[in-house]
Amino acid sequence: GISSPFFFLGGTYPGTGGDCTSTIAAGASCTLAIQFSPGSAGTSTDDVMLNYMSSGAVQQLTHGLSGTSTAPSAATLVISESDPYDYGTVANGGSSNHIFTITNGGGSTATAISAAALSSPFSFTGGSYPGTGGDCVGSLNAGATCSIDVSFSPSGSGTSNGTISINYNDGTSAQSTTRAIQGVGASPALLIISGADPHDFGSLSVSNSTTHAFTVTNFGGQAASALSGAGLATPFSFQGGAFPGTGGTCGATLNSGQSCTMVVEYAPTVTGSFVDSVILNYNNGVVGSQATRKLFGVAVP
Repeated sequence: GISSPFFFLGGTYPGTGGDCTSTIAAGASCTLAIQFSPGSAGTSTDDVMLNYMSSGAVQQLTHGLSGTSTAPSAATLVISESDPYDYGTVANGGSSNHIFTITNGGGSTATAISAAALSSPFSFTGGSYPGTGGDCVGSLNAGATCSIDVSFSPSGSGTSNGTISINYNDGTSAQSTTRAIQGVGASPALLIISGADPHDFGSLSVSNSTTHAFTVTNFGGQAASALSGAGLATPFSFQGGAFPGTGGTCGATLNSGQSCTMVVEYAPTVTGSFVDSVILNYNNGVVGSQATRKLFGVAVP
């Protein structure tokens, strides 16, 4: 007696998981497994009828069924991160990428997903949607997520603004979701070591020593990173044996417009004239760079 959208589970009586057969003993019980599978929104009713013989006569047991289905909510795509998402300061000629997560918070599958072109200096990493680290495709199920990979690659100084725009069909009509993005382009870090070039430690008696604190200043628009000292050989060294020298303040990074110090010791053990260079290696935000200062000293008996 049942018809769509009501079914015996699995397609036949008594339904998968049901255990009713052609007989049932007095006082016993059995089960029917019935499934409600609506194909459209609304309320459906029906009756399940169980025919049986009792005392030689045909009997019928009827039990009403009802179910209500609602139309799934439209697909709703949302792009992660604050609005606008800020890439911060990136050196001109350099690049910074970010993975954005797209979530379907609706009840339907989003289809026909595509991305509007990004305006320079923003782009999908690798040149095309969804970006090298992205995995979004043309559809996204309800409750699911995918990702896009967007890069900021400035070529000039100042603030740049852009918009990520993802187009899709929410199940009934065309929609779009957006995320504003911004970033600041700046000149690469430029470290300069203070003082005359070469720095002259003067004339010093053998087995004596003297030190000099060099000031390092970042005249670029981007923080310098991965600072390390190199280039010194006897009788020159960083005081105490390691960069930035005892009393030096330089660390692994130096922000734009900031200064730090490194301390170099001159300690001759034999007479003569000595020439060397103190080298400061760093990353300028795009590539590895160096700042240098020549050194000179004389040792006398």
